[in-house]
Amino acid sequence: MARTVNIVVVGVGGQGLLTLSRILAEAAMARGLDALAAETHGLSQRGGTVIVHVRIGDEVHAPLIPLGGADYILSTELSETVRYLSYANRGTKVITNTKVILPALPGLVKPIEPREVLEWLRSKVGKGNLYTIEASDIAAGLGAPQSTNMVVLGAATPFLKDVLDLGYLEKRVARVGRGRIRELNLEAFRRGISYVCERYGVCL
Repeated sequence: MARTVNIVVVGVGGQGLLTLSRILAEAAMARGLDALAAETHGLSQRGGTVIVHVRIGDEVHAPLIPLGGADYILSTELSETVRYLSYANRGTKVITNTKVILPALPGLVKPIEPREVLEWLRSKVGKGNLYTIEASDIAAGLGAPQSTNMVVLGAATPFLKDVLDLGYLEKRVARVGRGRIRELNLEAFRRGISYVCERYGVCL
């Protein structure tokens, strides 16, 4: 591998973005690559905006990704995908949950319509590079809405299979949480993998 793979992970506080990012970095290191993960905004503020930079390569010396420098944007919340689209270029693959999480705002603020946001994203993201997934619905269907991050991680895995140790990755996901939630996280992760394979033909 000759270059660095730049991954921007975004969402809102409380969605497990740092966990997702750490697992990506660990799975890359388990494959023998360098990896750095750096949270730059908002993780301690539940419901606030979150962005984490993950860089993977033979040699990674700096943690931050420049604007326009992302190879991938992984998002657990649709409006945050829009907020951080400045990290994309025409070749960036955007893998996003379709859920909008409404903040606690006065009633006069108009809620975001997901369909309109998706139409806008399709006009801005390079052709064939927008991959949407109903991650929140999949996680809720498992009875584990907190596992949305694992669905998104699973959806991203086939795209990143060349830089991740897939055996380590699955074992690591199976250790997230306690008790029954570990099984649900693993199932959520596998559902994400299956989703992008079945819908987009991007498979392991």
